[in-house]
Amino acid sequence: MIDKRVVDAYQSIRPDEGLSGRIWDRLMEQDDAAAPEKEVIRKTVGRPVRIIRTVLIAAVIAGLMGITAFAAGVLGRETLEVPAPRATPQKIVIGEDGLGRFEDNGDEGGVFSITQPQDLPDDLDPAIQAKIENSKAAWAEWEAWRETHRAEQQGGQAGMPFPGYDGWYGAETQEQAEKLEEIAARYGLKLRGDRETLYGSGKDYYAIIGKPDWASEEQYAQMLQTALPGETTEDMLAALSARFCRGDLFLTPPPFIDHLYWYDEGTFAVDYLWKNQEGTLAYCYAFNSMYGTLSSGEELFSEVEDLSAYQARPYLTADGTEITILESEHLNAWGWHDPSFLFVYLDDSFFVVEVHCDTGLDPGDLEQIADSIRYSAINR
Repeated sequence: MIDKRVVDAYQSIRPDEGLSGRIWDRLMEQDDAAAPEKEVIRKTVGRPVRIIRTVLIAAVIAGLMGITAFAAGVLGRETLEVPAPRATPQKIVIGEDGLGRFEDNGDEGGVFSITQPQDLPDDLDPAIQAKIENSKAAWAEWEAWRETHRAEQQGGQAGMPFPGYDGWYGAETQEQAEKLEEIAARYGLKLRGDRETLYGSGKDYYAIIGKPDWASEEQYAQMLQTALPGETTEDMLAALSARFCRGDLFLTPPPFIDHLYWYDEGTFAVDYLWKNQEGTLAYCYAFNSMYGTLSSGEELFSEVEDLSAYQARPYLTADGTEITILESEHLNAWGWHDPSFLFVYLDDSFFVVEVHCDTGLDPGDLEQIADSIRYSAINR
C-alpha cells in the first residue's frame, strides 16, 4: 500500500543515485512505517527507475555545425514503447482507506524506453536505421547467450557486475565479460564501462524549490543547513561539455542539476530542474544513447498509465533542430500527469528528454524546455 502523504512529503524523488535519491533514503530512515513501501513509492512517483513514436519526418541542418537531425516518423509513441511481454505496466488505484495500490493496467498502460528507439519509421535515414538495428541484433545475441550461461558462475559474486563493465550488461564473471567483448567486437560496437557521476548541491536544490508545504520554517532552515554538498550547475555543465559537446549543451542553462553521469564512449544523462516564469517546476531527465554502443534499451524506462492519451507532434527548436514532442493529458488516481517526452535522431545518437510535472505543463512550456537545449552541440 502507498500512503499519499508520504509521497507528497517528497514529490521530487528520483530512484537514481542522485541527490534526491540520497535524500529519499534519509526520509525513509526517518519513517519506519513507510520503509516497506520504499521501492514501490519510488516507482509510483514516476521518476525513472530503469528506465521510454510523429506525424512528420524531416532532415534539417542544425545550426552552423552541419548536424543532421531527424524527427521520428509516423509511428508516434511506438518509437518509445517497450513491447509486451517485456513490459508489465501497472496503474494506481485508490482504496476506501485512501491508500494507493498497484493493479495490472492491461493494454491501457505501457512502458517507454528512453535509452533506445523501440520501433523505427520506414523513412528514417537508412544509415541511422542500420546502426540501431545492428546494436539490437548484437544485444539479442548477447541476451540469448547470457540466458544459457546465467547459472555458471566462475569466480566473482552472483548478481555483482564484473569490474570495468556497466552493470546493465549483466556480465558477472570473466567468461561472461569475454563473451560480451567478443560479441561487441564482431558487431563493431563499443561497451559502456564504469560511469562517472557528479552530484548537485542539496542547498541549491532546496533554495530553488522553496519551502515544501509540509515543512515548517524551522524544518526548512534545517534542511538548508544540513543539505548534502555537491557541485555547482555551472561546473557540472562545463565538465560535460568538455567531454561530449561542442560548446554548451544548454542555450538556457537549467536552474539546478540533480546529477549527471557519463561513460567514456559518449553515453550521458542529465537529471535537472526546469522552471517557468510562473514558478512551475518540471523534472527533466535527458539521455544521450550512442548508436555505436551495445544497449538493451531498458537501462532507463518510465511507466505510463494511458497509451492512447499520447499525441505526437514535430517541433522546430531554437537551434534549428526538428524534434518530436510526445505529450499526454492523462491524470492518474492522485491527479498526477503522465510524463511527456522530447526525442530526436541525431547522426550518432538517440537523444531523449523525459519531462515530469505532476500539475501538468502547457504546450508552450514543453516548447520552452525543448528550446533550452543546443542539439547541434551534442556529440563532439
